[in-house]
Amino acid sequence: MLRTRPLLSTLAMTTLAASPALALGTLVAPAGTSAKIELTRSLVVRHPDSVEWVVQIKWSGDAQRAGWLIPVPDFVPDPNSGASPVTVRPFPSAALDELEARTAPQFSGVCEGTPTAEQATAGFGEAWRAGSPSVSARIIPAGEILQGSLDSYLTGAGREYEVPDAVDETVAALVDQNFMFLVVNLDAAAATQDPIISIRWPAEPSDNVKLGTRALKDALVGDRAPVLFWTLAGARQSANLPTTPVALDAIDFVSNVETNYEIALQRHVDQRQSQAFALEAAAAAPAFEHPELQAFVDGGSASYLTRLRGSLLPAALQNNVATVTLRPAVDTADYANAQSIEGRACGAQTPDAGPTPTEDATVPSSDAAVPSSDATAPSGDSGFGANTDAGAASGGGGGGGGCAVSPRAPASGVLLVLGAFVAAVRVRRRQS
Repeated sequence: MLRTRPLLSTLAMTTLAASPALALGTLVAPAGTSAKIELTRSLVVRHPDSVEWVVQIKWSGDAQRAGWLIPVPDFVPDPNSGASPVTVRPFPSAALDELEARTAPQFSGVCEGTPTAEQATAGFGEAWRAGSPSVSARIIPAGEILQGSLDSYLTGAGREYEVPDAVDETVAALVDQNFMFLVVNLDAAAATQDPIISIRWPAEPSDNVKLGTRALKDALVGDRAPVLFWTLAGARQSANLPTTPVALDAIDFVSNVETNYEIALQRHVDQRQSQAFALEAAAAAPAFEHPELQAFVDGGSASYLTRLRGSLLPAALQNNVATVTLRPAVDTADYANAQSIEGRACGAQTPDAGPTPTEDATVPSSDAAVPSSDATAPSGDSGFGANTDAGAASGGGGGGGGCAVSPRAPASGVLLVLGAFVAAVRVRRRQS
């Protein structure tokens, strides 16, 4: 019988206690139950002598427990102690919440340089829940996986996870790419949590960070894998795929507090069959409130924060995006997460203003109603701002946004109507 060695930082499978302060991967569950990954967010930190990867998932399904399989770079355990150089610990999701609050794309409406009241944030997921204060996990090296130890562990007593053929194929493909697997056991309590874990392995400062994304393919909700990466490193980071911001002229407000950013992001990456990432923020790391984040910065090699978003199709995960490499970017310029885009009503006319008179325009009849100078301004919900100076945004309250042409009729229009009236009177006098 093959012997599977427990390879956390001890000789036996361990439950790790929380520190003062739990993705990528796939899920397997007992037969007859299901477990799927909805969203994945992760932070990659470059330490002077190692890489730390914090990864969190939102998951769903009717399974009361599941195994979370996470691919990590393969390392041979110590021949004497059996300990792996890879270490695992719980991590507070509040730290990632702070990163989200500081880096999520924010959009402000403007019209010809004048701010409107339109404001929107394009966050990633809603209300991430805390993970477990402890984690039950086991690392199984590639060599042991090839001997069947991973299957034996997953189907063993107390777990009895069903391992679909697709998962077996993914594991084999990633082992060929020099990955081993960490198995995190999610119990019934995890159904009310968003599991999160920190994984750390040795690395030289010049090493790129290679992550096994293919595993996401086997546990998708829907037809895409939405992923978010933050990096804390010495400089701006990029993926090994095209990594550029979403074009601002592709982003529009759809209400005073919402944009079409998710659609624009999907179109952005789909220009390359989803084999691309969107740069959403890049700047020097701020002074963080959460002690875990500040400790990374104080370590001296994680002084720059980058945020990248992806929306990966299964075909891409199967082939060209089976792995993603994070590395220093060629373009080192900062990119602000707060941007200004055109308001919804910029350049629009109010519905009752009518066509702009031209030299060939028909003179209005004497029965035409003269536009009222007391016309009601469009409501704030429409995105138009009530104003009286043809283009300047309203400075008043009420939540209005956007620019509008003044509801008052232009002076030239009034003169035309009066002229038509005078001409009609003269004709009647001559006829009489």
